[in-house]
Amino acid sequence: MRIFAIYQSKEIVMSTNQKSWEGLAHKAKTCFLYVRVSTKMQVENGESIEA
Repeated sequence: MRIFAIYQSKEIVMSTNQKSWEGLAHKAKTCFLYVRVSTKMQVENGESIEA
């Protein structure tokens, strides 16, 4: 889940600077969906998943 951790930390910094916690929540949902989709694609392609 390295992608998620990097993406999440970037978005937290951006949202803190903008003082937009609502934006952070939206970004987190979007990121979670992205990770789910990419993980599903990896499984279909037979690649290993990094936990």
